[in-house]
Amino acid sequence: PLTGKAAFKISFDDVVPGQRFLGLRRLALNNMVQDPSMLHELLAYELFDAAGVPASRAGSAFVRVNGEAYGVYLNVETLDEVSLPRWFPSTRHLYEGTYKLDVTDGALGDFEVDEGDGDLTDLEALATAAGAPDFSAAMAGVADLDELTRMWAVERYIGHWDGYSGVHG
Repeated sequence: PLTGKAAFKISFDDVVPGQRFLGLRRLALNNMVQDPSMLHELLAYELFDAAGVPASRAGSAFVRVNGEAYGVYLNVETLDEVSLPRWFPSTRHLYEGTYKLDVTDGALGDFEVDEGDGDLTDLEALATAAGAPDFSAAMAGVADLDELTRMWAVERYIGHWDGYSGVHG
C-alpha cells in the first residue's frame, strides 16, 4: 500500500528488457515533501544549468496512481546512458555514494556503479588526486576545476544540503 506522498521511480524496461518511453529508460518523480513551496528543487536545477553546471532537466507533474490523485511532483531526468552523453560524452561511469561518503582511497568500495562496468580506475585516479598535497594541480588532470568551482558556488548559493560545498554538518 502507498501511504502519504510516496516518491516514485518508474522503470520502463522492468517487464520488457530494453523497452523505452519517448527514448527514456526511467523517470524519477520526487515528492518534494521537504519543500512546502514545491519550487526550490526545480529552481536549483535551473540555477545549476544557468551556471553551466551539468544538471538534470526537470519539470512539474501532477501524479495519479490508479485514479487516486497524489498531487504535484517534480519529474527529474534520470542520469543514465540516455542522458549522460548530453553533458559528458566521454564518461565511462556514473557512481553513487551514500550521504557523507567521500572520494577517498579507503571508501571506494562503498560506491555503487550506476552506469558502466566494474573497472574503478577512473574513481581511483579521482581519489588519488583528491588526497594529493597540491589539490588543484592533481585534480586538473582528472576533473574540470572551473566546472567544479561553479558547482560549489551554486551549492553554497542555494544552501544545497547534501552536496560537496560543505553546507552540511
